[in-house]
Amino acid sequence: MRQVLVWCGVSVAMGCAVACDDAAKDKRTADSGSAPDLDCGVLSSHYLASCPDHAQINDDVSACVQIHAGLSEAPWTETRERAASICAAAGKSCDELFVCFADEHGLTAVTNDVQVSGTANVEGDDFAFDVQGGWAMLGTKTAGDPGDLMVLFQHEGRPWYFKLENFAERASDDPFVVDMASPIKLENFEDNVEIPVGEVLVQSFEVEGAFDVRAIAIDESTGESIDVTVRGRF
Repeated sequence: MRQVLVWCGVSVAMGCAVACDDAAKDKRTADSGSAPDLDCGVLSSHYLASCPDHAQINDDVSACVQIHAGLSEAPWTETRERAASICAAAGKSCDELFVCFADEHGLTAVTNDVQVSGTANVEGDDFAFDVQGGWAMLGTKTAGDPGDLMVLFQHEGRPWYFKLENFAERASDDPFVVDMASPIKLENFEDNVEIPVGEVLVQSFEVEGAFDVRAIAIDESTGESIDVTVRGRF
């Protein structure tokens, strides 16, 4: 049965054991300004030692300390509380720890019920994706506004990371053009590609609702390509 954690007004699909009956209590706790007490040293040590494939993609664990130390700092109070809840529930889950460390300003929105489909050529290798149950994160910018769209998913036993920088501010332009400053990124622990030429088609996007986003990019000089669609609901 799908379980939902209600946190700061946003419904977050969670794979951890949080009973739906406790949702109202969790929301009251969040609204009161309290947040989990995190042992970032333990979380970081476990992640770096036990999640090498994830750490090859992102080994910067400093976000946990910044999130925990700045829970009461405006304008990131709610976004950092949301990230802290993921950190507290992560346990030894490499995927959840990766999400925990995703953005030092916290998460504007997050879900672990994402569908990823499409194809890519990365460093000469062809991949075809058809995955259900990935994580999608909407990061937070310095000013507190929604920022990057980040997706973590498992494919053939390895973690993959897909990122559209400055997505939220560009999502209203459909399609929006990819450029050197904000390329389309796709990587795993062995291969990575950043393509600065392409477009992103936004079928739908709401910070507290559904999203359907397709990124298309081809690097003619290398033959690398990305045609990936992510769908879900924050």
